[in-house]
Amino acid sequence: MFVPVLAMLATLPAVEKVAVLPVQLDAELDVPKEMLVPPAVDAGTTATASVDMNTPPTDATNQAPASPGPWQRYTDYFDGWIEKALVMPLWGNTGQLPKGMLKIKYGIVFANADTYLNGEGESVTLIPPITINDFPDPGDELVIDPRVNGGGAEHTLDVSYGITDAFDVFVKIPFTSADTELALHMRRNGEDLDPLTRGFFESFLMANGRPLPGEGFNGSMDLGDMRTGVSWNPFRNEYLSVALTPAVTLPTGTPANPNNDLTFLLGPEIDRGMGAWAGNLNSSVDIRPVRWLIFSFDVGASYRFGYERKSPKWLAITDCARLSDADERTANRCSAGSAPFDPSYDRDQSEIFPNMAALESTYRVKPALSTTVQAGVTFDIFGAGLSGTWQFVRNEAPLFDAADTDAGRTFEQWAKSLEMFAASEVHVVVVAAQIPLFPLYLPLRITPNARWIVAGRNTVRLDNQYGMTIEGFIPVNDFF
Repeated sequence: MFVPVLAMLATLPAVEKVAVLPVQLDAELDVPKEMLVPPAVDAGTTATASVDMNTPPTDATNQAPASPGPWQRYTDYFDGWIEKALVMPLWGNTGQLPKGMLKIKYGIVFANADTYLNGEGESVTLIPPITINDFPDPGDELVIDPRVNGGGAEHTLDVSYGITDAFDVFVKIPFTSADTELALHMRRNGEDLDPLTRGFFESFLMANGRPLPGEGFNGSMDLGDMRTGVSWNPFRNEYLSVALTPAVTLPTGTPANPNNDLTFLLGPEIDRGMGAWAGNLNSSVDIRPVRWLIFSFDVGASYRFGYERKSPKWLAITDCARLSDADERTANRCSAGSAPFDPSYDRDQSEIFPNMAALESTYRVKPALSTTVQAGVTFDIFGAGLSGTWQFVRNEAPLFDAADTDAGRTFEQWAKSLEMFAASEVHVVVVAAQIPLFPLYLPLRITPNARWIVAGRNTVRLDNQYGMTIEGFIPVNDFF
């Protein structure tokens, strides 16, 4: 008997017609004889069986695989994206985003403060105590001890984009939340003031041109000084990388209310930005002697341009012993007999409470330079890393240019006497851990961090500084 052996077709090239191969069947099969005779064909014609090789096979094992689902398509794409990123030299602080990559970074740092590093680097209260002799009675010593404390958080939103593999653009948007308070502790000869004497002293302060300081401040997500610029990585190989980052600071910050400003000792409010233009330039170098060890160095400078600020509002002096002008004495009902003008007393009080009631509504802050030096080491293993960094920041003393009046000149001299308007510097140590979430198919990286102020001069000492950053990566060019 002759039958077609179709199983062998799988090993043959596809053709439209395939010749039937003769096969001898077992003679014992009970098959009618006529079925063993092949059908008649014309002479000279080869018997064939028509097999359409384009017909899909019916065997389930030969069916085409099912289309991948959404998760499989995503993971396949993600794996390919990671493979492309791994061949790029993106190590160190100087690495730029790949071309077409968008990065969105959110960071938060919590801190609190109740101490100040003075000009000798010693930790003292934020506002130094003020001692007034012979008050309220001759021989008495009155000590005013302002206590300031509070906490808050700095939030930052960074958006950057890779124009090329070596050139990024970025914008940084900071926000600050703060909750601070000020309490005046007063002691007379070492004893707390009783309410009656305290009220008398508060009246004395206002009579000498000083408003009572604010007691609290609560700010929620106030906008700071935004910064925008570019980052360029002109040189990079396996062991060395260099980057330059010019930027501009925008005057979008929120200065403190001058009548509640901590720097003027008028309250606990702090600046959430300067509200001034500034130019910035940073130069960074990464050195990688082995693949898992990176040394980073950074030097930067920021030049803040001059700008206008609102002046604090001082009260008019109404203490009769300090008033020599006849009209002023009459307006304040000063009696020559009971409250005569005392030149010696006025001179002594002027050293602590100068007359600034006629100060203009604004004053100008002159330009100043800030410098930054940073050095760090990172242990990097497959994108996960642990880093330690030392930072040094120095700010020139802010100089004022008030109106050329007696009150203006007095204000300038008085401000210079305050430690908070002196040149400042701070040394900070930062420890951070980089944790990529790429193995979980999430294009994210989180970095918990902690920082400590280890030394400084003329600066607020921030404590309990802990924070975290979250970075998300979006390959924009793959979608648009």
